[in-house]
Amino acid sequence: MAQIPQKILRLIPPGLQKLLAGNARQELMARVQHCLLLFDGSLHTPAGDSCQLQDSKDATAIAAAARQLLGQLAEDEAVLLLLPPREFLATSQALPGVGPDTLASAMELQQENLLPTCEAPLQLAINGHSTELGDSHYGLWIEQSRLDSLYQAFADQGLFLAAVKPRLLAVDSNSDKGEIRLIDQDPQGPTALSLLEGVITQCLQLDQIDLQQEAFVEQWQQELQSRPSSKREEFASAADYQGRIDPLANIHYSFFPRGALAARKQEERKQRLVAAAAVLLVAGLLSAVPFLYQSLQFRQVAAELEQQREMAASARANQARVVAFENRWGPLNDFPDQNVRQALFTLQEALAPERLSSLEISEGLISIQGSSEAPQAILQSLEQDPLFTEVGFARATSNARYYIDLRLSTVNFDSYMLRYFPDE
Repeated sequence: MAQIPQKILRLIPPGLQKLLAGNARQELMARVQHCLLLFDGSLHTPAGDSCQLQDSKDATAIAAAARQLLGQLAEDEAVLLLLPPREFLATSQALPGVGPDTLASAMELQQENLLPTCEAPLQLAINGHSTELGDSHYGLWIEQSRLDSLYQAFADQGLFLAAVKPRLLAVDSNSDKGEIRLIDQDPQGPTALSLLEGVITQCLQLDQIDLQQEAFVEQWQQELQSRPSSKREEFASAADYQGRIDPLANIHYSFFPRGALAARKQEERKQRLVAAAAVLLVAGLLSAVPFLYQSLQFRQVAAELEQQREMAASARANQARVVAFENRWGPLNDFPDQNVRQALFTLQEALAPERLSSLEISEGLISIQGSSEAPQAILQSLEQDPLFTEVGFARATSNARYYIDLRLSTVNFDSYMLRYFPDE
């Protein structure tokens, strides 16, 4: 039964098919009504409420704090969790010629090369629009186990975790107006992201301990200055994020737990069954109308066909006579014209002032014999004439006597025989 909706969807127009098929990730983001921001060991709401965490890495502690801040939610309400950028891995890879629909798959195939020491399953987030900006693409990674543990911990608290995203990429930055640099001043170290049209073009991270070394600080500043941006914003506290959070910002860099996707797909499966049943019912009613119309139309067309046959009877008889005439006289009418006169005049021009001692012509093949001090020159002259082809010595010359065979290029006896006498 699970395969029936897919078969039905393939039978309906693409527009309606897309409507019925839906998009699990977009639907999950549409359900998001609450955002929670994790910053410096505390969980914050966009309104400014916060809850201190004993361990910001513990999924159970984060979920308990979320329940304390949000309370009991309705079934159709979902939560977007914004994590520190350092919980995600950023990699860059050149993939020339890859399209937006296959970019994610191509990047996932490079996982072993990009992250050779990471053996845990990872989930990738990447913006397919990156293919329109160049051949180098940035992707973000997070451990699948981290997403699963967060989803389960939220589910244990009666909350539905729809997606997880780096908090910098949840900022409404209006990046479509040019490249923008967003800097997150996390206590564990800064992170700088450059965005162009919603696509990551650069990602820099530095540990806090490295800021104590002047060389690292100087290199950090050089990297920031190497890509001047039209706009630059820094976020040093949770308060800096207040009023700037947009759940739908940079949606391509959102991560969706497997449990959330499975729950959404189960809902879509029910909706598709209902929609498919409705489509089948309407299609059945509409399909009956053409059959009734065609049955009436068939009788009318059959009567017209019989009338046309009667009117065309004499024309078909005349056509049969013409075909019989052509079949009877075709071997004579289409017999290849060797145009011997033209061939002889052309030979005379090519051989002058030499004379022939013998000439035979049969079915386009000409054999000539004669004497000449330069038989090779005669052969070359005949080869250059477009009237002749397959020019060559029939046998070796002796005492300046030559034997040359050639064919007329204007006739084709083989084609004629194959058409009219295929068995001979």
